[in-house]
Amino acid sequence: MILYGTGVRASELLGIKRKNIYANQDREGRKVLLINSPNLKHKTKHKKTIPIYAKEESWLVKPIVAYCKKIDDRDQYLFFNFVTGKPFTRQTVFDWSKKYFSINPHGFRKIRLTHLVQEFGFTDRQLVMFAGWSNAQPADAYVSLRFEDIVPERFYARQLRKNREPEVKPKVNRFNKWNKKKSEEAKE
Repeated sequence: MILYGTGVRASELLGIKRKNIYANQDREGRKVLLINSPNLKHKTKHKKTIPIYAKEESWLVKPIVAYCKKIDDRDQYLFFNFVTGKPFTRQTVFDWSKKYFSINPHGFRKIRLTHLVQEFGFTDRQLVMFAGWSNAQPADAYVSLRFEDIVPERFYARQLRKNREPEVKPKVNRFNKWNKKKSEEAKE
């Protein structure tokens, strides 16, 4: 849930501690779960804050909050081995993701970013901030949109009508007229 909800890379997920997750309110008074994550690929911005709105995505927020309540130590990493107390490795995240979901952990990132564009109308700039990129260029590689998602239905329906196969009408030119006359003369 956290891997999908945050859209972070597997290695960034392993750097999130219990103290990095807290509730807050936005300017309009809506409850937001904020997750501070390391940003490992950005050259200058090494932390990013990921908002998940409690009302709009309660199905995502509730399990994250419930999991965090089970961890007593605020300095503890979210994903750790309960026996040794050490954080999981990137390979562990990859293995679990493949075993239980049949998807590469980076696939969750792509799915989440696509979902944010399709369902919440994220712009390039918002996507850059959420994903922690330094520019909007990677958006093309991560976000795959269907034609219907970016074109209004009215336009799409009009294009479908326009692209229908035209009725086949024979072209009339001087040779067709001549051939028609010849064929009529032959019948007589």
